[in-house]
This record gives sequence, C-alpha cells and structure tokens, in this order.
Amino acid sequence: MKKVKQFAFLLAIAAAGTAGLTACSSATDEVTQEVNPNYNSASNTVNTQFVFNVATANQTRMSASTVQMSGFRGMDGVHLMAYKSPANGQHVYDISNATKATAFANYDLGMLVKTGEINEANSRRVVELALPVGTNSLLFYGKAPKTNGSAGQGNITYSIDPNAANTSFAINSRLANQAAFDQSCDMLATIMTRVARNGLHQETEGDANGNNMTRDLSYDFWWPCSYENVNQKGTYKTVTSVPQERNAEGDLVDLSPEDYAKALAAGTYKNSQGTVYTHYSGSKEWADYGNDYTKNHDDDPTNDVALKPLEDILSVAYNSFTSINTTDGEIRAGSGQAVLRLVHDLWAVTDKVADAEPTSPDEHIAKLMALRISTRFETYFTRDGVGTVLFKDAADIAKEIEKYVYGKTAADYSAVSDVTNFPNQLNLPYGAAQMTYDPETQSFGYKNYFQMGSIGDITTTPDKFLYPAELCYFGNSPVRTSDSSHPTTDYPATVLHWDTDSYWSNDWSKNSIVSSNTRSVAMQNDVNYGTALLKTTVRYNAEKLKDNNKAIHPTEEDNELKVNTDETGSRFTVTGVIIGGQCREVGWNYVYRNSATNSFNYMVYDNAVESGIMKKYTGDKDADKTDANYTLLWDNWNPEQADNEQDPVYIALELKNNGEDFWGKGNLVRANGTFYLIGKLDPNEKNADGSAKYAFPSRTQTHHCLPPYNTDGSTREAVRVFMQDYMTTADFVIGSESLHNAYVTVPDLRSSQISLGLSVDLKWETGIVFNDVLLGE
Repeated sequence: MKKVKQFAFLLAIAAAGTAGLTACSSATDEVTQEVNPNYNSASNTVNTQFVFNVATANQTRMSASTVQMSGFRGMDGVHLMAYKSPANGQHVYDISNATKATAFANYDLGMLVKTGEINEANSRRVVELALPVGTNSLLFYGKAPKTNGSAGQGNITYSIDPNAANTSFAINSRLANQAAFDQSCDMLATIMTRVARNGLHQETEGDANGNNMTRDLSYDFWWPCSYENVNQKGTYKTVTSVPQERNAEGDLVDLSPEDYAKALAAGTYKNSQGTVYTHYSGSKEWADYGNDYTKNHDDDPTNDVALKPLEDILSVAYNSFTSINTTDGEIRAGSGQAVLRLVHDLWAVTDKVADAEPTSPDEHIAKLMALRISTRFETYFTRDGVGTVLFKDAADIAKEIEKYVYGKTAADYSAVSDVTNFPNQLNLPYGAAQMTYDPETQSFGYKNYFQMGSIGDITTTPDKFLYPAELCYFGNSPVRTSDSSHPTTDYPATVLHWDTDSYWSNDWSKNSIVSSNTRSVAMQNDVNYGTALLKTTVRYNAEKLKDNNKAIHPTEEDNELKVNTDETGSRFTVTGVIIGGQCREVGWNYVYRNSATNSFNYMVYDNAVESGIMKKYTGDKDADKTDANYTLLWDNWNPEQADNEQDPVYIALELKNNGEDFWGKGNLVRANGTFYLIGKLDPNEKNADGSAKYAFPSRTQTHHCLPPYNTDGSTREAVRVFMQDYMTTADFVIGSESLHNAYVTVPDLRSSQISLGLSVDLKWETGIVFNDVLLGE
C-alpha cells in the first residue's frame, strides 16, 4: 500500500480509564422522568443525539496514507445496527439464531464523516438519530472512501445485512480476465513448443509441427561447401553447395544436369582439380542434439556421442532450454518478460552457430539447424538495432499460429492483447506464470496453479491472488444514555477522555438502555479498525551475499554479490509483497466466515510499493531498512485450529534484480529479472527449552472487546499473526545465503554451457518481537 509521512495509526485500541458511573435507566425511572417530546409511540422510537468516537490516540501503531498516516480519509458506507441484548452492558457476540442475529433497526448513513473531519484532537461525531426504545447495544460498520485504484487502496465486496449472520466482507480477486490468462499461457507455450520442435524441414501451412502429422524433416547438400565472410563479425553464408568444374575460361561452374544426375546417383564426385564432393541427405531435429547431450551426461560412457563444436553448442542449448530442474527446486519463470529474456539468450547462442564457418558436414548441418531456429524466432519476435528482443503484435502471432499449427485458430487468442507484460497486466505478480515442459511430447505448458516454496499448492489457482483489503471500521458496544440534550462541546473530544468515565457528566448512565426519556445516546466503546495491518521493511544483514552457484556447479564456489556499496545503484528493489495463507471472506465480526468459496488458501498481493529501493549494507539495522510498506489484511484467526496453535504465515517478497545475473534456486535469476524470497512468520515458535519465544499482549481490551468471542462474549485469546485493529511489523532480512533460495528462474544460456530465503525480525508493536530469525540456512 502507498506510504507517506508518519501519522498515528487511526482507530488504535484506546488507553483505558477504569472508574465508572453506576446510574442506569429503568422502567421505574421512566414513570417519573420527562418523556422525550421526540418520542414516537407508533414506532416506539425516540429521536436522539447519537454520538460515537473513533479511536485515534494510541501511539503503538502507525500507517501510511492509505491507512491514514497523513490524515483521516473519511467514513463511507456507514451502517448502524440497533440491538436489544438480553442484558444491559453487553455487546453483540451470539448470532446463533435469527432472533439474536437480527437487528431491530438498520441505519444506512452513507458518507457519515468527511475527509479530515476527525483527528486525534477531535475524535467524536454527533448526529441526530431515531433509535428504538429498548436498544442497549450497537454494531457500527464503515469503510474509508476510495480516491485511488484498487492496487493502492484495496478492493472488497462490502455487504451489510440486518441479520448479522448474512453480513460479509470479501476481498476481490486481482485476476482481471481469466480468459486472457489462459489464452496468454497457451500462446506462449505454443511459441516455445514450436521453437523446441524445430527441425530441418520445409514447413507447410497446417503441418501441426509434430501433432501426429507427417513432416518432411530433411537436409540435402554436398560437402565441401563454399562460404564467404559477409561482415567484419565473421558471419558466413553459403556460396555454393553442389559439385563444380572449371570451364574453358577457368571459372568454377555447376555441373551439367546430366553429370549432376550421375554424381547424385553415385553419392560422390571428384572434379578435375581433385576435389572430392560427398552428398549428404537425411533428417534432423533439434531434439536429436538434446538426446546426444543426455547420452553424454548419463554416466554411461558406452553410449557417448562425439560432437563437433557447433553441434555441442546446440546440444547444450537445447538441454538448457527444455530441462527444468524441479529436483533442485527450480521454478521456471513463464512471464512475458522471462520469455523475452530466454529468447534473447537462445537467439544469441544460435546466432553464433549460424554465423560460424563449418569445418565438417556435421557442423554444416548444425549451421542449417541454427538458421532454421532463427527463422522460427522471426515468426514471433523482432529485434531492434541493439539486439533487444520484442514480441510481435499479439494478433499477428495468433495469425501465424493459425497458419502453421493444426487445430488452432486466431480466434483462440481473442482475449490476448499484451503478452509482453503477462501476467502483470492482468494485475498478477510475474511469478504467477510458471512454465512446464513435457519431454515425452516435447511440449511446453503452464501450471494452472501457483506454488512457490511454502506458498500455495495445487489448489492455489491464479484467481486466488487477492487485492489488499480496504480500510474498514468496526464498532461493537453497549450504550451510554442521558435524558438531557448536550451541545457537541459537552462530549469528550479525545479517545483518552472518551474512555475515562470522569469526563462524562453525572447525567450519563453507563451500560444503559434507550428509553422514551432518552435524549442523548453514545457508543460506550470506541469505533476501531476491522482490518489488520502488516508493516514490512527489508534490509541486508551482510555486506556480501552468496548466490547458489556451488549447488548447481559442485566443482565451483558460490559467487559473491557486494551490497555494501552503492556505486552502481541499488542491487535489488522490492516491487511487491505476497502474503500467503489468507482467507477471502470474513463475517460480521471481521473474522473467518465459513462458506463454500472460502478457505485459507488465498494470497494477498500488494504491488503498490512506493519506494522499495534496498539500501546498501552499513550494519546499522534501522538505517539499512527500506522505507516501510503497509498492507491491509483480514484477521487470520482460523476456527479449525486450536487457539494457541494457529498456523504460521509465509510471505514472499517480490524483488527486481538490478545487478548482474546470479544463481538462484535451481537456475539463473537474470539481470532485470523478478525473483522471490520467502519468509516465515510463526507465532508459535519455541525457545530451546520449549517455552514460548514471543510474549503476546492481552487481546482483551476494556474499551474494545476484540473478536473472536467466547460464549460469554469475552475475547477468545487466540494467538495469530494478523489481528484486526493491530499492526504486525516484519523486518525482513536478506542474509548472506538467502539467495540460495531465490525462486523463479530461467535457463542458463550464456555459454555453451521452496525452503526459505529470508530471515525475519517480526514484532507486534504492542509487545511481540521476532529478533533476527535467520531462515534458509
């Protein structure tokens, strides 16, 4: 979420005063007291001054502009629900049947408080409201008005119902267009499959490129061939590839048709100068070179294949291109940007082969193959003057697929408009597109689920990426009443005073009930946040970071990346935060709502990071931190878990590599590529002696009974990572070996040649601190 200058976190749990007034209204009192002239006997309601207080004074939590660091954003969609609880002094906690769950009155108050109308010095709001006689508890809902997009200020479905059991708040999916996602995956997979299935053949329209239809895979040439150097870079092209004789003038000319037919039948020809030409024909696929690579690296020397240098380059390139090292933890990046980087590298490798002067017939075949691969690239990609690879227009790519791939039409890609930025243009993280390869069918594909380290599984589909929550409010309170009218200045103006009984005049009755005599009603407890807040910072805790080179190349050592200098700018930039293990929907009390479409298998993706630039390592923990990022979430209390065994939360930091390539989990993280490091927030972690590592504050507050509730209405003391109205702070630390577990990589094509990746210092501002928990070692 967007970050700006510091301001006290709005709606914090208030500091409590404990002295109380004991007077209350009763049926007997009503006989002797003056009936409010605004009492309506027909509707049994009384028009009152209604006043509530928004908690602003707690200094233990902070927020950014979206969560009101720079000032109160206002309160929209306000609903006030009047309840008649079994006893005065209660808040709503039991909605086990329709009678208990249903409000006697539901007031849709709309935009009740404007931007800036409430602040720390004036946290109250007074309105005129007709309340039913007998009201003794109130539910209050509201949310901040949105003045920005969903990425910056969240996106929820906000549904208030007079029956609290039907009230729900659900975060909406980030996936803008499922068809566009599916079709983009198919388009990119088709392109990569057609590249992998390349061979020496004259392609015809609709030949399906391997979809169980016959192809003419062939080469046909005479060796030696004649070449000429066509530029200073050493690029060679074929001048002639048939036998030649010198004519009467001494010039080399092709054989006559009759002599050529005889030579072709013989398969060899020796001219008058003694040059022996040999005819070669046959079929060859790029995959054949890949098979040769496999034979040469299977620890069985009896089936090794002798490869010439140009052949070897193609064999290594094919193997790197099509081998996804899942056993080593590689997750192949499949975003549009990752495909462009892959093609850029692969094209550069095949250029070297295509531009070389072969020294043997086998190398000439390799050269022909490289030229064929380059032609295939040109079908779908272009290169600018400096070699940058770009996609052709999506519509043109679709037409080429229709032309040459059996069973596919351009209409199959009607929803695709931008593959370059896929899947980010669909509001998803780049890592949501993960490529697969099936060696049996020589086919690329995409996972239809998201899984990375401990985040996600085969049921976590891309549509389960959610926006952050919106800033929501929740009030659940008994009432104070007075039989007198009061000017606004009579009401306590600050949270501290509101929650201190001595600041209320003696005519106010605490834990009371609305009667026909009542002229003023106040929510006894403060209105607080219904959402939880995550504050994240990131820093290095070592001046040199080791990559994962040794794990991939056992005879070599890890490379070191210096982060104690800013000579070349920031090495990494934080571009997003993915919070796993989230539920989509909460109920009337802003905790998990059991429904057919709800679970804890959703992920909140927050990419509205205003400044995620990593600072150089100096050893100063505070100075080295990035600017804080703030993400609004739901409370993650899981009713299926024991109170003191709530699940840990895994968080993936999305980072951009601004430096050189480095080795991550299973393969390369390329320069300008996106990668992910995963941290674990575990509220149940134990010390070596088995004692709880973290001390949690009491969730029972005098002026805010925090859900979930016990059967008597008290707070259920469930320890969890995210609690509504609380801010969880996580200081993520990139340790010296964290890059060993950098996820989402691409194959290494530069030459012929989910454990945990972060340490975490997590704390609750009100009392819990996770100190320097190194992960991924």
